[in-house]
Amino acid sequence: MLSASTLAAREEFTVSAVGCRSDHIRWSEPETRDDYRLVLVRRGRFRRRADGADTDLDLTIAYLGPPGEEERFAHPCGGDTCTAVTFEPSLLGRAPAATSVYVDARVHLAHRRLLAAAGSGDIEYALMEELLRLVAAAAGEPAVRPRPAEGIDVIGAPRCGGCYPQQSTGPGPFEPWKDPSSDRSLARGTSGGRPRCEASVSRGAA
Repeated sequence: MLSASTLAAREEFTVSAVGCRSDHIRWSEPETRDDYRLVLVRRGRFRRRADGADTDLDLTIAYLGPPGEEERFAHPCGGDTCTAVTFEPSLLGRAPAATSVYVDARVHLAHRRLLAAAGSGDIEYALMEELLRLVAAAAGEPAVRPRPAEGIDVIGAPRCGGCYPQQSTGPGPFEPWKDPSSDRSLARGTSGGRPRCEASVSRGAA
């Protein structure tokens, strides 16, 4: 028996908690879906067959599925609980390939942050950002930043028609001092390649 509850939804994605109490050992009838989806196990384990390949899914293995893929499921160890994320491929900029996903530290953390964001109720920003991080991590892509809504400033984003703040062309704060013996252009008032305070320079002049 399959049950699902929606944690968050928007036009481009849906995040759901899915539970299955089925204990059938044999494979289910073939089924297909019309969406891109990422499924991560939160409790229990089950088996999935897609494109002739069988995969054991548990806390360490998730999967990405594309539309039209035929799949079967078996639950030889009892029930399970999963997080199912359906999404538009435009969020990544391209359609991800169907694949099993090793849940490494990056994917695991992104999954936990997604669930926390879903509980916060901030769907438009916090959840959107964590969902992009999770899907990108699962697909082996670099982290994707969400596109802000019109009129919202984002730190580091260009403003004024694409103009960036003027960058300083001076030396950085950690640029090493040159050896005085190799550079005779150092200003007066320095000693050993290091600046002397103004007071000490005055006393030295006196």
